[in-house]
Amino acid sequence: MKNLTFQKRQKYFFLLVFTLLIIQNASAQFSTFTLDAKVGSGFLIGSVSPQPGMNSSLTLRYAPSRLISVGVFSGAGILWGNGYADREKYSETGNTIEAYKEKFKFNTEYHTWGGSVYLNIQKLVNSENKPKYFIPYLFAGGGYLRARSESESMENDNHSVRYVTYYTNHIGFEVKIKGSKKIDYLISFQHNFTETAYLDGIPFDKKYDSFLNFNVGISYHLCFDKNKTPIDWTRRFCCPVFYR
Repeated sequence: MKNLTFQKRQKYFFLLVFTLLIIQNASAQFSTFTLDAKVGSGFLIGSVSPQPGMNSSLTLRYAPSRLISVGVFSGAGILWGNGYADREKYSETGNTIEAYKEKFKFNTEYHTWGGSVYLNIQKLVNSENKPKYFIPYLFAGGGYLRARSESESMENDNHSVRYVTYYTNHIGFEVKIKGSKKIDYLISFQHNFTETAYLDGIPFDKKYDSFLNFNVGISYHLCFDKNKTPIDWTRRFCCPVFYR
């Protein structure tokens, strides 16, 4: 029954997206939907030193104006690393707690989904002129991250595997570079925050883990009419416009 409900929700979602695309292509003067695909590397900020991970994401983005756009995304990635984690243990007498370092390695596989809001900085600071070659954006958002985190001590038999879903939020900076009529290029940096110390499976520092993403990708304009200009590359529209 749960699977049936989920399938129905998927159908309604795709039906809504298809309807919006038809509406915007039938009535809008400019194209306002894009599909952004990005790949890159990630680094976890946790208990031990990270090594370069991998990640990818797909975002459906809607821009009702040049100033603001919104997107829903889904992505996946791998984070890993190794090094010395700070631990505590009781002294031989048991009266005091001593700090020591223990070497660990970890790997975390994750899937993430959520939404973001983008602010067009070029439009904000130079509203009279349309961009020629690139557009900078600030963005922020939130979502969920489903992770499998595995950690292993290199000095004893301490080994753990955890499957947990976390709430996350993020901030970032993105540059869109002018390409062809249908495709632009993307470069982005994103800092992801979590509410857990277990993302690397090593919770001894008792601090929330976070991770950084560095990505490149393409932005494909979803418009059936090749004569329509992408709204991001126009001079107009500081506020959302409802077309007649």
